[in-house]
Amino acid sequence: MVAAVVAVAVADGQAAVKGEALGGWTVVDTRETTDPYTRGLMWGKAGREAYFAARTTFEAVTLETTGKTLGFFEAAAVELYMDKIPAELLAEIKGIADGIGVTPEEIVGWNSYIEMTGSWWPTQAPHLNMHMRNSHCSAFVATGSATADGGVVIGHTTFLEFWSGQYFTWVYKLATTAAAGEIVMQTMPGYVASMSDWWLTGAGLAVVETTIANFYGYDPSGMPEWVRARLAAESAVDIASFVAALDNGNNGGYASMWLVADIKTGEIARFEQGLKYTSLATLTDGVFTGANVAEDPRIRNLECFDSGYSDVRANTGARRVVWSMLVDEHYGNITTAQYLSDPTAVWAVPFFPAGSTDAKVANATDIAALAFHARTGRANGFAFDAAAYYADHPQWAWLAPHLLDRPSQPMVYIA
Repeated sequence: MVAAVVAVAVADGQAAVKGEALGGWTVVDTRETTDPYTRGLMWGKAGREAYFAARTTFEAVTLETTGKTLGFFEAAAVELYMDKIPAELLAEIKGIADGIGVTPEEIVGWNSYIEMTGSWWPTQAPHLNMHMRNSHCSAFVATGSATADGGVVIGHTTFLEFWSGQYFTWVYKLATTAAAGEIVMQTMPGYVASMSDWWLTGAGLAVVETTIANFYGYDPSGMPEWVRARLAAESAVDIASFVAALDNGNNGGYASMWLVADIKTGEIARFEQGLKYTSLATLTDGVFTGANVAEDPRIRNLECFDSGYSDVRANTGARRVVWSMLVDEHYGNITTAQYLSDPTAVWAVPFFPAGSTDAKVANATDIAALAFHARTGRANGFAFDAAAYYADHPQWAWLAPHLLDRPSQPMVYIA
């Protein structure tokens, strides 16, 4: 099933933004312009209603889980990062702010939320944080003899708390004057970076990441990850230039294992980025997988704690083992048809409403067309009924105003 495009008016005298809705996804295409303010304005107007819905949820849950307001984290982000945002990206942010009807400072804070709560705040109040960064996402990338046709196949499922993951159902298509030209990313309204992360670029790159859980390094003088990731996506023409851009100004924020594919060469890469340590591995034949735990022993042992690497009771250890089993089972026949699932559903908090919130997969032909197969909701297609969930697990009833039902959705083709 392929989405049909419909036109959504932005404002009199301005270009129309192309939007599409299918299978729970909303796709916004701003590629008719390379002007940063204009594309930001289009993106902001298209997502305005959804932005405020998401913001209401983030405000409530942030206070409930940290004791601090969303505004507290946003103000800190503006103080740390406002002068680190390049002029063109800041112009896009100003366009988004005008499109939504808020200040640019609010959009900077909004983009910084994951890093501020997961990376900065634990350094400010370590006595209040018994647990550091959560496990976000599972992914794989394969090439050569590992795949059915010898070409690249890449896939990713976002692992998030349902209250936030339910808003990562938007696709932002944009064009810049940077080397990659066009970018397609999964994201949520108001963001200028994917943050889930799922990126396709006009340079023939496909990029995903899985967060490194329980990582504790952070340098507030560096450049925020969402800025570095966006600049890397739009400027990189190959794996080496992507890694160099992502590592420029590294602050340890949102430390991740990045999986990258270059369809021009068939090369794939695994770039693990801590603060003190990084490692890069590349292949033209084989598979890399990611399950929120570093393979580099320096990052895993010197910059993380309780990684769960070999503990199958932990969601990281369990998924790492399951990935190895899946690779062995399907090696030589990996295709987009074998889409991602949620085979373990292992989370550390009993019955907490979190886990897989989507699935995306693409092969070399898809990537060349900046297209991909995708599903919203749990990767294996299981529905989430909020009322039934609360009836079974009343300890999480305080989340009731903020969790949406997620019906079973088909895999759709976003092109």
